[in-house]
Amino acid sequence: MFVPQTPLDGLNWDILFHMVTFLPRPDVSSLMKTSHEFYELCLRQLFRDPVELRANNILSLHTCLRIGTSRPRSHYLLDVTMSCTLSHLPSVSREGHVSMEQLLCDILQNASRLRKLRFDWGAASLSGAFNVVMPTLHCLEELYMPLVSQELWDSIKGLRAPVRKLAVHFGPTNHLPFLTADPVSLLESFQSTLEELDLAVVQCEDSSVVYPGVQKLSIADCYYGRTRGGIDIGPVMRAFPNVVDFSLSAAKAQPALSHWKEGRSCDHADLIERCRTANTQWQREHPHEDWASLERITAGHIVDLYMLGLRRAVPRVEIQAFSEGTLWMFRHIMADTRPSHLAISLFAREHVLDCLPRLVPDVASAAALRHLTLVLQCDEADIPVERIAAGVTDMLARPRLRLERLSLCMRRWDTVGPYRLSPRSLRALDSALDALWDGQAGALASRLLDGIPTLRELTLTVAEREGRWART
Repeated sequence: MFVPQTPLDGLNWDILFHMVTFLPRPDVSSLMKTSHEFYELCLRQLFRDPVELRANNILSLHTCLRIGTSRPRSHYLLDVTMSCTLSHLPSVSREGHVSMEQLLCDILQNASRLRKLRFDWGAASLSGAFNVVMPTLHCLEELYMPLVSQELWDSIKGLRAPVRKLAVHFGPTNHLPFLTADPVSLLESFQSTLEELDLAVVQCEDSSVVYPGVQKLSIADCYYGRTRGGIDIGPVMRAFPNVVDFSLSAAKAQPALSHWKEGRSCDHADLIERCRTANTQWQREHPHEDWASLERITAGHIVDLYMLGLRRAVPRVEIQAFSEGTLWMFRHIMADTRPSHLAISLFAREHVLDCLPRLVPDVASAAALRHLTLVLQCDEADIPVERIAAGVTDMLARPRLRLERLSLCMRRWDTVGPYRLSPRSLRALDSALDALWDGQAGALASRLLDGIPTLRELTLTVAEREGRWART
């Protein structure tokens, strides 16, 4: 067999690198053992994917990065997630008596090319390690922190990087729980680079600081005064004037079937009306500061959209939850936003589906509606297909509606917490959805097209399967 005599330093490493990208991971691991040069090459490939630092891998990862060199090869890391399991380790590891903070600092301090850094819920307890690390992450563009303590935030303020995407769930900053974080002032060091923001447990205050680059903004668990679940939209619009995509869940609560009759415990009627009145008045008094570029708004609950009291057309509106006691709000939010695309999510239960004819009001404010997306969360195997067909037809076959596209999605409901379905229920639900697709999808599509005269295109999604029908 001919063996080329080309020295390793004369090889085209870029070509070899692209060749390695097509190899499965076991082959890459084997190739790493052949030479120091191939080890370096394969390491680059292995660390192209996100890396999760966990209790069972941090020592081996640290060793892997340090083999044959005095400084760790942390510059290969592009995307790192800090796992809460790290916080369960003893402060000093058994191998060499190296503290967790030392390991983390050694790995991240030289991660000069790191673009994404994520913390999960428990990782904030290791915040003492980041006073040294944060100032060295010069290329960081995305930072995700679901819980931020005062100590961790003090470290983050030392970050000098072009952060474009930032997700922050603020924790308590002092002993008074009603004093929440004001992101408008806290984020000032990232003012010139931010493009996407995901904030939780906040209360925006009036400020002269403006973030002109932020186009995507998400706010959850915000406060109006000392009360959770309300929002003062004026300071938000003033601080983030160019928002295109806005999401709001003022009192974030996992949707549950029980909410249909009982409502949510976090909803306070007097607060809701106070917020709507104040927000409507502010937008009336400041007509040139009310998000002229807004194209999409997502509301965790219809209450959120009602409180905003928007005074301009929004092309796409999505409502993820509502209850029987809030059906009357649909007329108001349609008049507020006049959407061309409306997306609604609700449970596929007969007593809930009875509300369908009342969702889209037959009024002038719905005249712009051309596309409706209806997501039905199926939480039991007995799926009322007949009630779905009748309700959707009654809702959309109105003289003053000109709906052209309908997207109907039926998927299984499986969420976290006390509402999680059992494995047996999930299997029964999957079988029911499969049977619906195999035996009833075509008939359901034909019935909807025949019953809604203006409908030109129908997309039907059942679990993972999707079909499209068009009027011929």
